Amino acid sequence: MDALAARAKDEPAPAFAQEALDAFTAAVNDDLNIPKAFAALFELVRETNASGTCSKDVLEVFQKMDTVLGVIFFGKAAKAEVPAEVQALLDARAAARAAKNWAESDRLRDAIAAAGWTVKDSKDGQTVTKKT
Repeated sequence: MDALAARAKDEPAPAFAQEALDAFTAAVNDDLNIPKAFAALFELVRETNASGTCSKDVLEVFQKMDTVLGVIFFGKAAKAEVPAEVQALLDARAAARAAKNWAESDRLRDAIAAAGWTVKDSKDGQTVTKKT
């Protein structure tokens, strides 16, 4: 989205952008009617693509819709870099799990959590995310 924002022009938004925002707002105000809200978003996408418009005002409409839906990812932070000390704990935990040393695995999970990270296990192995 940052690349698109850099290309956006200072031109007035076409009428369809305001119409889509009005439809979106009405849907949200109608007991949070998400199907209609998404329909308004997709109509805005369709009309924007068909017109070739790249206006800052149209991007602003997308951003307003995204504050409710959170699906476009405007300005979202990149995935957090795992510090070396946390990665060492993750590696030790993976080794403990491979050795079926569940007590050590649990202890390491707690140490990782104390460092501000959450570990999730799946069939594909462990993943770690920064706590917010």
